[in-house]
Amino acid sequence: MTIHTEAPQEWWLAVRSISDLVSRDGIAPEESSLIRTKLSQRGFSSDGIGKALDWMDKAALSGTLMDTLGMLQPVASGVRVDHALEKASLHPRLLRAVETCRRRGWLGQDQAERLLESLRGVDSRDWDDADVEAFLADILGISAPSLAGMKLSEVLGVRSKDHYN
Repeated sequence: MTIHTEAPQEWWLAVRSISDLVSRDGIAPEESSLIRTKLSQRGFSSDGIGKALDWMDKAALSGTLMDTLGMLQPVASGVRVDHALEKASLHPRLLRAVETCRRRGWLGQDQAERLLESLRGVDSRDWDDADVEAFLADILGISAPSLAGMKLSEVLGVRSKDHYN
């Protein structure tokens, strides 16, 4: 039996580049002309770019575009060391929940880092459980629309909030 391994098609490589542009560089998926320019600068052909943008349109119609692009991002392979300011100024459940979401791929690595960096300026130590849940529900609703409306404990697949405590 012979196993053939083919190189990924150009349009799929372009989709992966779009994932980087959206997740890391903050380019909105709707900015197709900017995405087209960036992909062209990266050496993709107009045919490959066109097929990638067609794929994005189909994924957007299905409602899974952001989830799918997020899944194309590399999964963290190591352990993240919390910054001392994060430990001092962030609610422990909030810090652990963001890390859990990062490990599961619901938040990209860069997205989670930017979120934690922004949260350092907000003293969340006095937040109660409802505040933590509401904040994370808003964040996950934006970054992973398929999770919108779910309680954090449902998203994380646990019966109690003590899981991320």
